Amino acid sequence: MLLRDQYVPAAFFSGLVRWVAAWFAPLAFFGFLHRLDRDEDGGRATLALWGALLVPLLPAATAFFSHWDVNYLLLASGAWYFGLRGQDRLHADDAPRAGRWLDWVWAGLLLGLLTWLSFGNAVICGLVGLHLLWRELITLRPQQPHYGWRDFGRFVGGALLLTAAVVLPWLLAWLAWGMNYVELLGVGMRMHFELVTAARDLSIWRWMNLVDYALWVGPGVLLLGIVGSVWLLSHLRRGQLENSLAGMALIVWAALLALNLSGTTRGEIGRLWIFLMPFPVIFALPYVRTYWQRVALLAMLTTGAIVLGWALRALA
Repeated sequence: MLLRDQYVPAAFFSGLVRWVAAWFAPLAFFGFLHRLDRDEDGGRATLALWGALLVPLLPAATAFFSHWDVNYLLLASGAWYFGLRGQDRLHADDAPRAGRWLDWVWAGLLLGLLTWLSFGNAVICGLVGLHLLWRELITLRPQQPHYGWRDFGRFVGGALLLTAAVVLPWLLAWLAWGMNYVELLGVGMRMHFELVTAARDLSIWRWMNLVDYALWVGPGVLLLGIVGSVWLLSHLRRGQLENSLAGMALIVWAALLALNLSGTTRGEIGRLWIFLMPFPVIFALPYVRTYWQRVALLAMLTTGAIVLGWALRALA
């Protein structure tokens, strides 16, 4: 297909934005894990660094590097980071008064941008919100002997700010141009179902989605992620990191199963579920603790990316 000259600059800069954003995705992912992976003395463990090194090797991240879908990892990681920092600042006496609330706004605006790019990214809003709620009630509350309704009220205030920031872009679009989110979502989902989803047999894709997910993550990596999730749930009292990740594991696996059973997605898992791909790696890392074990995990991901890339090239 011949691209007309007047469209070449727009195509170049559009591609450049996608590529640059994809390059920064591991840094945002590091920042997100950095908020969770902290020692009590303020030091930093290695989970965040290993996570940032391993996630770019996921086959889906490399195969869809030039697609907008990879940028969802950047925005989701950024939103999660600001949500976690805002939550931590609510529990810190020396935190800036304005900063502790502004972080919730930044998190909400990034999540709102995600829903603007794809209606399916509303799932990420649910993941972030439920994880922050788990962290507040299960992870942080037991660490504070005098935790009361006032403390929880501050969390609710932050969550309301986050929600308002998610809604704000859509509210402004409705006021300016009459864009109704509910109507757009209904029409978009109906047209996608009629054009794509309805033509695929749900009885087949209900289990093939999971097979597809396993192939894109890597069967060995997925198995380690499941084993790591069980390990985290059995070590809730080990520390804040393990407790927080255990809640995240419950939420993510429940969301994945709910998405699969809903029938809204039938195939194209590598691209459509790309925001769920890094989590098995995250859940495996606390279980795979030694240096050489993590090197073996890196080798598994590298080998999987090469093999899948070769297979896709052969099919092209």
